[in-house]
Amino acid sequence: KVPDRVKKERVAVLKSLDETKREEFYRKNLGRELRATVISDGRAVTENYIHTNINTEDRPGRVITLTLGDQARAQP
Repeated sequence: KVPDRVKKERVAVLKSLDETKREEFYRKNLGRELRATVISDGRAVTENYIHTNINTEDRPGRVITLTLGDQARAQP
């Protein structure tokens, strides 16, 4: 059995790695033109699963093209 202390340490390391890799992925995609699906008012998800805010009144389910900017944020 793995001690609780070791489990917590491992979880902390994995969470930190996840955050670092996610931010790196988003930075790499800034400025790219991507297709995205509107998921709700003011929200869309791109073809590579980046959740982003949008300034459009398009209905959910509609596919749009957008240039990914600073509005994209790392979200689990």
